[in-house]
Amino acid sequence: MMIEVIDNAIPNDMQKYIKTIFVGPAFPWFIVDEISGVPSEDQTEGWAHVIRDNAPISPHHDICLATLMIVADKLNIPINSVERIRAGLFTKRDNPRIHNPHVDYINEHLAMLYYVIDSDGPTHFYDVHGQLMKTVEPKQGRAVIFDGRIQHASSSPVKSQKRIVINFNFNTVGDLKNV
Repeated sequence: MMIEVIDNAIPNDMQKYIKTIFVGPAFPWFIVDEISGVPSEDQTEGWAHVIRDNAPISPHHDICLATLMIVADKLNIPINSVERIRAGLFTKRDNPRIHNPHVDYINEHLAMLYYVIDSDGPTHFYDVHGQLMKTVEPKQGRAVIFDGRIQHASSSPVKSQKRIVINFNFNTVGDLKNV
């Protein structure tokens, strides 16, 4: 199953512009009781901003869609449709915490994470048996594209003040075997 890490996935000036938007005082973050969408007794509170849910719903849609298009073009991945784009923010915690492993959608699709800022709080990827197969550290300008059916989990930062990621769920032209 595919997990592709791309550093400097978009041009440096675009990285800085996106960072300015998402860390700016006017960006509208909304509290979410369970950020992974997986109900549990040990909820993981975080902040989110839905940018697209089958249609654009945020004024920041165009810059986010351009980010996805640039990365997909670098990897020669033809995009057919974009289901969802959502930004997520976790604030610093006293102790390390891996959030609930999950998949965003059970259907065949690709997912991409774009890290807006440098921070700690890596993303963990698991195989079908729940065994850790890869860990990716948040780094400004880094993107990770992966088969959206791979279980993954974010984690909270303990050194950095915040961790910000933009999550994309999209479909390709054809099936994932050709990607």
